[in-house]
Parts: sequence; C-alpha cells; structure tokens
Amino acid sequence: MAINNLRDFAMQEAPETTTVVPGEGGYSKDGKQIITPDPTEVHSLDRWGMWGGFDYFGDGHNLYQGSFGIDYRVTPHWIVGADMRLGYVNGHSGLSVAQGGLYTAFYQNHWWGVAGTLLGPNEYTLYGGAGYDFHAGAFIFGPVAVGQFDDVTVDEGFGRGNVEQVRIGGRVAYVRGRIQPWCQLMFQRQFSTSDNNDPIRKNGVWAGAGANFIVSPKWTIYAGWDIEANGDFQINQGTIGARYQF
Repeated sequence: MAINNLRDFAMQEAPETTTVVPGEGGYSKDGKQIITPDPTEVHSLDRWGMWGGFDYFGDGHNLYQGSFGIDYRVTPHWIVGADMRLGYVNGHSGLSVAQGGLYTAFYQNHWWGVAGTLLGPNEYTLYGGAGYDFHAGAFIFGPVAVGQFDDVTVDEGFGRGNVEQVRIGGRVAYVRGRIQPWCQLMFQRQFSTSDNNDPIRKNGVWAGAGANFIVSPKWTIYAGWDIEANGDFQINQGTIGARYQF
C-alpha cells in the first residue's frame, strides 16, 4: 500500500450512520393522557475501513501482488490498521512472496504522517512519511518527505541485503467533485548494502501521478503509477484498488 493512499484514507471525511430512536411513551401529570415524544436521530461515525487492491513492481523482473487491509478510525482523521500482501515474482524462478504488518496515518491542521511495518519470511520492511498541505481554492500542495528500509534475505529478483531510501519533494492534488487527481515529484537518495549493489542507482527521481474517485460516501476507487529513474535505470510501480467505510 502506497503512503499516498494511506494519507488520503486519513484525510477523507468518514461517513456517518443515522439511527432513528423512537420516543418512549409516558403519561401526563394527571395520569390520563398518553404522551409519545417525537423520534430522535442519533448520528455515529463510520469508524471501520476495508480496502483491497493490486500492485505491480518491475525493472526487468516483475512482481505482481494483491494487497488487503482493514483499519479503525480512532479520531475523525487518525486511523490504525493491519494489512497483508501476497505476491508472485515473474521471471525469477516463480518465487512467491508474502508479508503482513501494521500501519497508522493521521491528518491534522494541514499536517499529515504515515508509518508502518511489514514482515514476511523473506523480507522486512519499515516505512514512513510526513508532509504539510497548503490550500488554494481546489488545489492542495506541499512538501513531502518519505523514508523506507528493506531487509531482504532471499533474492526476489531485485537483489538481497539492506536498502534504505530517502525521498524529498512535493505533491499537488486537485480536489473538486468526485474525481481527485494528484501528482508528485521527489528526489531519491538510496543507501544499499545489497549483494548486487549498483552505484548508478544511488540517486534518482521519483515521479508519480494518480487519482481518487469518490463513488459514494462509503466507496472510493484509487489508482496510481510511479516511475523511479535516473537515466541509467527505470523502475515502474503501479497500484489500483478500492476502499469501503462502514
């Protein structure tokens, strides 16, 4: 699950469920007339969210994986959850990969933050990101800083060892109506002790674009595509999925 998506999950307004509570009957002071108050509407926040999607990662070898998660909204804009990823590496002995983990995301007073971890038999991942949003009409834009650490014990087609990535840049989104497109551009610095470490991959540019489509207050569809490159290499990453709040 991309950090962008978790950020948007926390930022999104949670729908409310309205329950009508009938009035309880009673008697007047003289005990003769029955009085029935009007029904009362009780509003409660839909705090649970469930999402699922498909991810692609490729640079010669192709990793296809399904991602699933469920989270709870502690406050209107703070979520905590658990997720799972099941994947298959095409072109590298048909290796299967699996990870499960925890994540959290918040959005408060234009500040946002995301943190999470994933653990599997062949790989450990720790990731996080933070930023600030400026609002100008329908546009939301601001700085973004992201970090990720991967410890891979088995070559899944992309080498094994430790990889640390730090990205700094900016993000712009246009929020108007049901379709909400976004794009981002970041500089990436990579520190690697991988057994196939290639110096040309130390620095690069991470560019991405995507959109969220608000089907209804409870349903959202999202998609995005990222490219990591520096002229000597290129890695493509794509994601598409849906989220339901209840």
